[in-house]
Amino acid sequence: MKFVSHVTSCCSFLLLITASMSIQAEVEIHGFGSFRVGAISATIENPNIVELYQQSGLNWRDESLFGLQTNIDLAESLSFNTQLIGKGFNDFDPEVTLAFVKYQLSPDQQLRFGRLSMPFFSQSDVQYVGYTHDYSRLPKATYWRFEFETADGISYEAKHTLGDFNAKYTLIWAEFKGEVFKNVVPGGLEIELNAMRSMSAAVGYKNFDVYAGLLEADANGKNLDNYIFSPAVQLAVANSGADLAGQQQFFDELSLTKAASYQFWGARWRYGDWKLEYERAIYGVLNSVDALTYTQYLAVSRRLDNFIFTLHREKYRQNAYGAAGITQLSSTSLIKIAQQISVGVNEPGYAMNVLSMRYDFASNMALKADYFRGSSYNNGPFTGFSIGVDFVF
Repeated sequence: MKFVSHVTSCCSFLLLITASMSIQAEVEIHGFGSFRVGAISATIENPNIVELYQQSGLNWRDESLFGLQTNIDLAESLSFNTQLIGKGFNDFDPEVTLAFVKYQLSPDQQLRFGRLSMPFFSQSDVQYVGYTHDYSRLPKATYWRFEFETADGISYEAKHTLGDFNAKYTLIWAEFKGEVFKNVVPGGLEIELNAMRSMSAAVGYKNFDVYAGLLEADANGKNLDNYIFSPAVQLAVANSGADLAGQQQFFDELSLTKAASYQFWGARWRYGDWKLEYERAIYGVLNSVDALTYTQYLAVSRRLDNFIFTLHREKYRQNAYGAAGITQLSSTSLIKIAQQISVGVNEPGYAMNVLSMRYDFASNMALKADYFRGSSYNNGPFTGFSIGVDFVF
């Protein structure tokens, strides 16, 4: 019943929006969803991959979600767009993930103002619309569900075509305030990402596409600093034997109030019924206790009538002992303290092989199933499976 009440709340929200518009406005409402059940079996311990079957037994919620999108024409070349998503992982509580005004400068150029999707991957815009891709889930190592995957700001988007070449690029300036490190601290810790500058581009030639993006921001991580520099840590630093200058250097080097960076690139090649994809990303708060994260995946898929089979390998890793802030410290005793903090803050990561199947049994619905096998660098080997349905309307 709770799920029904959430859907009703979403529909009521959309009705309020549409009711406030002129009756002449053209309103489009689209929806999507995924309902999936799965489980992980671990040799030692659950790998604790974010939003992926962290509880024992069958799980019906972690990968289930619903979404509603609206597009309301306000005037010629001007529209208002929203997206609501309710995730099973968050008890299906509806959240406004997108809400922006779009101004069409020309058929190939547009401006957006409001809550925007940040381009962290080639399929950022549709990562929650499972029907749009062939995977049981987009490779989680790369398609990590960041709290700052949406931010408030302005974007400019343009596309060009020249013969067999086509290009699309996006520029964004935005701000974010929210919780991160939810895989480390229950409920997460608040952080601000100010002056987020994002540039991304995709270039296609016949059956081949390449894409890349870069985001830089000024991180205000005072709450994270207060967490990692707890009274116990401050006491350990004071008793480390390091002089006052060395102690101050410890706090300065490990602080998370610094510049942050996210960069990604990849390629896609299609040949008949075959497809090959690769993506890679590197990100982190630079020169801090936050070790740089490296993620990547390589996938090959084959269509057979209404079936698509995909095999991919994904990898997510951090080197807690190699965080840049630690390497700058000159005191051996402080380095040991910093390494202990870094191990608690950073995730060593995992590697996983996934075989998935998609079967299109209706024009707007697809049955998907997968089997995955991998190893967590902390918790050892694990296997798992999932089966479910993705749909759009």
